[in-house]
Formats: sequence, structure tokens, C-alpha cells
Amino acid sequence: MSRKKKITDQEVLEAALKVICEKGHSNFSLVDVSNEVGLSPATIIQRFKSKNELVLEAFKSFNKDFENHVTGSDYSDRSSADALIDFIVEMSERFEVGQIGNQIELLMLDVVDPQMNKVARDHFVLFRKKVKQIISEGLKSGEFRKENSADDLVLLLEAFWIGVVIQWAIFKNGTMKSWVRSKTRIIVKQWVK
Repeated sequence: MSRKKKITDQEVLEAALKVICEKGHSNFSLVDVSNEVGLSPATIIQRFKSKNELVLEAFKSFNKDFENHVTGSDYSDRSSADALIDFIVEMSERFEVGQIGNQIELLMLDVVDPQMNKVARDHFVLFRKKVKQIISEGLKSGEFRKENSADDLVLLLEAFWIGVVIQWAIFKNGTMKSWVRSKTRIIVKQWVK
């Protein structure tokens, strides 16, 4: 008789993240995760202690993947302006089009739950670090105007990024990728010499 394949904690976390994004934080259950990954709800609780701990660990895992993606992304083959636009578009593509409402619900959790707030802040720190790196390269090379502070531009782009994704979700004019690219280009071209 063959042994059943062991389902790793990482597979459970990926399944949980998928279900949370599809159904929303307030609408998903451990049974949903159980059905997605092929483990009983009791086994999931045994591994993660509670539904809240499962959510927290799922988003910590997402941050690790995000960090690997951000640190591994190389934009040296293009101008800083194009690198910035491409990075913002890539980050926007991480939002699943049909799940933006559920992700806004998660933002509320990020605001009220101290542990989730830390995970969200860690996520934004990674975003800021990469954006600042690209902007700093553009300032250093002379591509961007010197009167722009890298820190100010990073904060502006951070606010813009979230806003433009929500804006697209409301208007749904074209694809999210084309919407974000065109709006980001408008912002970034203001900084180019």
C-alpha cells in the first residue's frame, strides 16, 4: 500500500492565501482551506493553532515570496523611468482582478490587527526599498530631475500605486495592466529631464 503524500505547511499556507483572496477574510472557513489542500480542518488547526494564526502565517509567507521577487528583479536593461513603470505594473498584477474587493477587506484587517499591521508594514517597506533604489539610480544617472527627493517620490508612488489599482477596479477601463501602466507613465514623466 502506498503512503499518502505529506502536505507541507507551505502548501497549506498557499491554499489558505488562495481561499482568503477568493472568498474574503470574513467569508472563508477552515473547511474551504481543507477542501483546497486535502487536509481535515482539525489537522490544519493542529498545525496552525487557530484560524487567525493561519491567516497571519499565510501573509508572512506571501511576504517572503514578495521579498524574493523584489530582491531578484533586475531592471538594469532599461531606463530608470521604464524600470519604475514596469515595477509598479508588476506589483499591481499581484492583485487578482476579481479579488480586489476581498483585498480591500484585508486592508481593514491590516489596520486593526497589530500582527497583520506589522506584516503589511513589512510588505510596504520592501516596496519602498525597491522603488527608492530605482529612483536613486535615476537621480544618480541624471535621468530624473535633482529637485526631486527620492524619499518624497517613494511616498508619492506608494500612495499612487494603491490608488490607481482601486481606481481601475471602479472604472474597469481596459485591462488593469494597461490602466496602471498609462497612469504611472503620466506620474513618472513629470520627473524625467
